[in-house]
Amino acid sequence: MELEKALSIVTALSDGKDPKTGETYPPESPYQDPEIVRAMFVAKDTLAFRLRRNKQQGDRPANMGKPWSREEEAHLIQQFDADTSIRDISVAHKRTEVAIRARLEKLGKLTKQPVGSGEPF
Repeated sequence: MELEKALSIVTALSDGKDPKTGETYPPESPYQDPEIVRAMFVAKDTLAFRLRRNKQQGDRPANMGKPWSREEEAHLIQQFDADTSIRDISVAHKRTEVAIRARLEKLGKLTKQPVGSGEPF
């Protein structure tokens, strides 16, 4: 089930309404019990958080935060030594330009510039 649909259902339930008809549940319904309503609000907040996080991560490169393999590092060095731009390398590796520069620093291919130097790495 998609998160949007689940959030819609849980929101209706937390409001004491039938998600299919929109009708308010009677007072004796479990969905009108204060403890269950509070649990539904927790579920609603959790689903909303996951939905926001998924949308934010959708804009991120696929390999962001994943560990580097030796093969990927070797390919990175090969591309860097061939004067491939950091931007092109980041696209090829599905990582941010910052991650590419950081890995190149770790591998001794770039020297870290002092903060505020105004010079790109």
